[in-house]
Amino acid sequence: VAAYLQLDKKFFGKLNTSVGMRYEYFDVNGEASRQPVFRTGLNYQVARGTFARTSFGQGFRFPTIAEKFINTAVGDLTIYPNEELEAGKAWYAEIGIKQGFKVKGFKGYVDVAAFWEEYENFIGFTFGKWGGVQDNLGGLGFRSLNTGNSNVVGAEVTLMVTGEIGKTTINV
Repeated sequence: VAAYLQLDKKFFGKLNTSVGMRYEYFDVNGEASRQPVFRTGLNYQVARGTFARTSFGQGFRFPTIAEKFINTAVGDLTIYPNEELEAGKAWYAEIGIKQGFKVKGFKGYVDVAAFWEEYENFIGFTFGKWGGVQDNLGGLGFRSLNTGNSNVVGAEVTLMVTGEIGKTTINV
């Protein structure tokens, strides 16, 4: 069960704001977990064709029934359950700027962003020896595990250009 609420509002004709909240509730075989998660974002038009943005959000991932309880196979490869799997939580933050441009018959934009993500109890699908020697492939297969805490920090640049050369439209 989940409930979600989001509010969006524009101020001064240049600032778009967004605030949201979701409340999630899971119950599988009497194991219950509840978690509110929040998100917010701002997008500001700095100048004509120039937009700055920032966002922050949280995440919550409850293990699926298949990850916790289903033992299955794909050919000889076995997928093993993990009843001890725990829910994972995360948060992320991003800041970026997008600049539009027009040069002769071409137009497009350059977008530059930096981000930071933190995970607690990350759930990863992992290859290893999870079964006995009597199992297919001697017990080798896949199983979902809580791999611990982790983070992802990075930046990205996106370039989009469209225009015509003769009768041919170019999209990059």
